[in-house]
Amino acid sequence: MRDGMKHATWSVLFGLLLIVLGALLLLKRVLGLEFDFGDVVAVAGALFLIVLGVYLLVRRRGPDVHDRAMEKMFGNLDISDPQIGPAGLDLGLLIGDMRIDLSRARFADVEHRLRAHTVIGDIRIIVPAGLPVRAEGHSLIGNLQLLGKTSDGFGNRLVYEAEGYAAARRKLSIHADLVLGDIKITRAEG
Repeated sequence: MRDGMKHATWSVLFGLLLIVLGALLLLKRVLGLEFDFGDVVAVAGALFLIVLGVYLLVRRRGPDVHDRAMEKMFGNLDISDPQIGPAGLDLGLLIGDMRIDLSRARFADVEHRLRAHTVIGDIRIIVPAGLPVRAEGHSLIGNLQLLGKTSDGFGNRLVYEAEGYAAARRKLSIHADLVLGDIKITRAEG
């Protein structure tokens, strides 16, 4: 078994284990009638385990090869004008907001890939004017706005593809997913 597949398998198994453990602890505490400070701590711990388990499951669904990757547990990611090579950029965040400004980034004559994923938070991406873009967004609960196309509510999936994208030599493919929050992809003015 390749190392990447072995890592992915263990991440999925560990993620599922954390989700089940957290759900069991939460059910035990919620169905009981007595609550004290220890119960509150236990419920918070159970929720943390569930969120961590979900994060481990959703953080790496795409290809495992990227020019650059950045992962962070908590806080915000604010990235301006990164250089994205052909293998792409992979950004992951457990809880927090992401802002990625590609408005002045330079792109070679190939398809570039950007993957952004978070569990709780918002993802905002600004793409250059005139660059052909294909964008796919997934959200369990939240709003999606992908270059003029919108969807909101529960279990959202939205795809936008610029006219002429398939034939373009220089282009950008974006995959953004989250559990709770909003995804907004816009074009830079110009």
